[in-house]
Amino acid sequence: LEKIVKGSAQVPIWLRNMQLGSLSLVLGVVQIMWFDGHAVRTGGFFQGYTWLTGFVVMQVSLGGLLVALVMKYADNVVKGFATSLSIVLSSVVSLFIPSFNFSLSPAFVIGSTLVIAATILYSTMPAPQSGGRRAPPPPSYDNELPELKLVQ
Repeated sequence: LEKIVKGSAQVPIWLRNMQLGSLSLVLGVVQIMWFDGHAVRTGGFFQGYTWLTGFVVMQVSLGGLLVALVMKYADNVVKGFATSLSIVLSSVVSLFIPSFNFSLSPAFVIGSTLVIAATILYSTMPAPQSGGRRAPPPPSYDNELPELKLVQ
């Protein structure tokens, strides 16, 4: 997916995002009609929506655009670090919201520490020079093979 997004420089990012999201739209409509078709036909698609629901929909939409931009201008490793850090930050924010009833566990603290340490190491290590040293070629074992002679 990253190669497709980066390899097509002539296609604008908004059009590429529409292309990638069209399959999700089709699958989502099929799922809605399968599970909630009757309710949507009688009460409409936006029944029960509040301003908070609209805010969450907009936030997820902007998150999708952000992922598309990260994939276009960064690499998959950066996207992985960004996702990991967002999970850690969301969990820390959840500590201060009483209705989530979230508490820190030793596994979460260790995992969060590893994620933050990996992110710091990745962002502070210098990138290798393009003209730098290359890996040595694999060893050749041609001289160690016995010579075969044809017998007539």
